[in-house]
Amino acid sequence: MKHSIENQKSPQIAAPASPADDWKVIPSFKNLPVGRLVSWEGNELDSFIVFLDRDGDLDWKANGRFETVIASDEGSAIICRITELEAVPVSHLSEEKRIAFLSMLGQALVQSLRGQNSTAQSQLLAASDFVTIRNREVARSWLLIATASALLVVLVLAAILWVNRDGVAASFGALSPSLVLAGAAGATGAFVSLATRVTTIPLDPNAGKFIHGVEGSIHVLLGVIGGVIVFFAMKSDIFLPKLLEFQNVGIGLGCFIGGASERTIRTLLQKSGSVDHGRRAKRNHNSDRPSNSPRTKSAR
Repeated sequence: MKHSIENQKSPQIAAPASPADDWKVIPSFKNLPVGRLVSWEGNELDSFIVFLDRDGDLDWKANGRFETVIASDEGSAIICRITELEAVPVSHLSEEKRIAFLSMLGQALVQSLRGQNSTAQSQLLAASDFVTIRNREVARSWLLIATASALLVVLVLAAILWVNRDGVAASFGALSPSLVLAGAAGATGAFVSLATRVTTIPLDPNAGKFIHGVEGSIHVLLGVIGGVIVFFAMKSDIFLPKLLEFQNVGIGLGCFIGGASERTIRTLLQKSGSVDHGRRAKRNHNSDRPSNSPRTKSAR
């Protein structure tokens, strides 16, 4: 935030605090790079102006009694908070939203210059909430677009393989078409799951568009893996084996559920581990049992 404080002792020139371009009657304001006026008040001896310059930055200038007001502890705290909020990245927001955010900061500064610091604090809180919500909206759109793009790639590849499923089965085994279906259904489930709970996911727009793109792609990849895991769980009678009676429809439904539910995958992995552990324990128990072969009698 650019700013200037002057303490001029020139003859007083009356200048009513009215809107439009009346601020130009103040000689020290004439050459300011005002792009959008937020507010101004006073005369040549005691005056302030708050505006957005031609580069879109918040700027201000004050002199006289307003210098004393803004230099107080309360005024300095307001200035510091405005500086902190100006550091929040807003370049990814639309021009209209950036201007709205900076104007809210400017209004807080105006209230502080008028000595109404409690009102200024409330205005800063509203500005903070505004930019946080707008940034999260952008971050959500990044994540959803990246996830949808990754899903589209998976579905296109799956469609190509499915159309040529006879050749795929001949080259990679009889189960490969079912695995293609399982992966596509799992990826779709992962996208639907993300889309339904994206408003509850803590997102940080400061991470940037690329990181959100990577995260969205990973969600789809995990959905593919989850779908494959569910398919083998169905084949092993661990998870909804009766769905296999409906062939491709059942496989697609079961794997969609698996891709949409991280909890389902964790449960399946735990069950598969328990089953394997139980089988090993049973084998070890059988190997430790005494032999059932007839005992040899000792010679007398």
